[in-house]
Amino acid sequence: MSASFRAFRCSALPYCRSWANSSPRMPASRQTSRSEAGEYQSLQIRTEFAALDSVPSIFKYLPAQDCSSYPARRGFTDLLQLANTPDRNGPAWTSAVNTAESYVGFSLKILVLPSTIVWIENHGRYSSPWNGRNCALGLEDACTFFDRGIPESSQENLLSRRRIRTHHDLNGSAFAIRYIQGGRRRRRDLDV
Repeated sequence: MSASFRAFRCSALPYCRSWANSSPRMPASRQTSRSEAGEYQSLQIRTEFAALDSVPSIFKYLPAQDCSSYPARRGFTDLLQLANTPDRNGPAWTSAVNTAESYVGFSLKILVLPSTIVWIENHGRYSSPWNGRNCALGLEDACTFFDRGIPESSQENLLSRRRIRTHHDLNGSAFAIRYIQGGRRRRRDLDV
């Protein structure tokens, strides 16, 4: 994305619990900080929060960050996981509105994908090949434990202890994921 940013607003699935990144992405033997990997976070790790517009920050002078609008927090890369509460049945949704160009993107899903991962990149990766140039927002519906991969997602973890599913045992049987994605222009007079 060039220097002329596009503004986005995000909405999350109803009836959800949310967490900031579980831990640094380094192997457990080297977990010191993501800054060693050339990345900088602005949100508290292993922290549950109730609303996207009030996510706990690592900064004492700024206790909460608004993660419902993008771009924000230049120089940082953050990861959030939004999860439907386990006792909630029925469909869930995720949406993002590009307020500058007036379009909306959305997904509708059943709870076989109980979470949405929110990747917030705002020039916060300083290693090669990004070199501080990466600016992107990603919304990924998933059944996972953050970005930790299959081994940590299939074991007991912070979310599975709270009854949030982070993996499925497939055992060679058929497995269906019913999922709808779409996008369309929105009326400029609509306040979303």
